[in-house]
Amino acid sequence: MTTTDLNATIARVNRERADFYRSAWEGITPPADIQRAAERICDAYGIRGICDPGYIANVIALELGRGDGHSRFNEV
Repeated sequence: MTTTDLNATIARVNRERADFYRSAWEGITPPADIQRAAERICDAYGIRGICDPGYIANVIALELGRGDGHSRFNEV
């Protein structure tokens, strides 16, 4: 694989990742730190269900007392 091919592949994967998360967060607005944690968990474990980032964000927020588990989040 050439450098050009590799760069094209990286750009494609980055676009697909951005599109996936744009769709996953549609209608949900978690705080930035919770959103980032949910995305990192999904990326690390290869979780690709469209509802999974939102579910993970809700669990994180509920456990931290920063949300009610129903996509209503509290800022710090």
